[in-house]
Amino acid sequence: MLSPEGASFSAAAIEVAPKGRIAGLYSMLKNPFAGMHFDNGRVVTVTVELLADTDPVEYEYLRSAFEKPDTFLIDLQSRGIRIVGKNRASTLYALDYLAQMYQHENGRLTSGIIVDWADLDIRALHFLLRDLSEATIRAMIDKARLARMNALIISLADDVRFDSKAVVARKNALTKKQLVAIVEYARAAGMVVIPHVPLLTKQHKFFKSDRPELMYNNTTYDPSNPELYSLVFEYLEELIATLQPVAIHIGHDEVEGIFPRSKGKKWTPLEQRKRLKPGDKPLPPWLFLHHVRKIEAFLAERGVRTWMWGDMLISDREFPGMDGDNLNGNFGYSDIRKRIPRDILICDWHYQYRGPAFSSMLAFVNEGHDVLGATWNDPENIRNFSRFTASLAHRPRGMIATTWFLVRQNEWEAVDKIIEESGRYYWSDDHYSRPAWDFFY
Repeated sequence: MLSPEGASFSAAAIEVAPKGRIAGLYSMLKNPFAGMHFDNGRVVTVTVELLADTDPVEYEYLRSAFEKPDTFLIDLQSRGIRIVGKNRASTLYALDYLAQMYQHENGRLTSGIIVDWADLDIRALHFLLRDLSEATIRAMIDKARLARMNALIISLADDVRFDSKAVVARKNALTKKQLVAIVEYARAAGMVVIPHVPLLTKQHKFFKSDRPELMYNNTTYDPSNPELYSLVFEYLEELIATLQPVAIHIGHDEVEGIFPRSKGKKWTPLEQRKRLKPGDKPLPPWLFLHHVRKIEAFLAERGVRTWMWGDMLISDREFPGMDGDNLNGNFGYSDIRKRIPRDILICDWHYQYRGPAFSSMLAFVNEGHDVLGATWNDPENIRNFSRFTASLAHRPRGMIATTWFLVRQNEWEAVDKIIEESGRYYWSDDHYSRPAWDFFY
């Protein structure tokens, strides 16, 4: 039996199979299962391999399982423990699974084979960097990995000290070196990192009040001003050079004056900054479309895909059965949906609607877009939206767990609940297990 008292949790103690070709994968991460000792002092041998390096005939009867996203296999044998992963991230999920099994069984591991997989190709966590330390961010990445998230969307603006003149950084902003270290840590945890830059709308987070000559109104900058693009493109160029991302999320949600505000609410001075001033006109849909096309073309030339929020492209008149608070494409905005470039991935957020059918997602898919659902803190919404997305034939299938102001306000219990519940519902309910009766350690 494995000894819980004498267990050593040093990642360096894992023996990586030579043909696995992933030595050093765990060097940056705190791995909870490694080098655990037998009562007689022996070290458990854990071999880790990638599917491409294994004989596909060996687990022929599990071939269909390995066609699922992020599949991993744990083969608990009398001579040791073998992990076979479909990719780097899935081997980490297997080690985490093994650690949880070890703790749950009080140091006993049942011999047999366990196979688990995801239903969704993309399982992302979205959070704001603002006011967070490196240690806090790394802790969130660890939690996301344990929840089997494979993508991280980090919201930037004045939260990082870029050289670009577009944005004046906050006093406690991260340095570029710190940002790179954080991104490398997330990638080592098997995650794709997507920067989120709040372009066009919500300029209290980007240009703020520093560029009044570039503003269309109090909250939205003017896409028809050619001087604007030199600053925006300079910022994006530096971001791309620093992180080399495969995609950038460009925001574009909640155009002020177009989406409905809660009536009768008393607004704080900070919230007033996010609203139109008396006499301001909201941005017309044709300028919104112009800006989207221009940014998408710029990123495409550099091999970077565009992601954006989808709320301004769908209206309650089109989807009367859904929650109107997330259907903001009023006053002609939803009419431009079919003219949005097809290469853009749409992030379709609904935080209160509880399904079962999310017809707005189908509309984006039917018009040629890849689309991800996005949830917040409602468990029923998370469950129904993720199950609906998993049922679609269109690939990639994916979801985004958002945390928004909860992180900045240090509401960690709520954040942990979002990560845990989203991770559970974004994964598959199915798995394969063939244990033997005996305990081999």
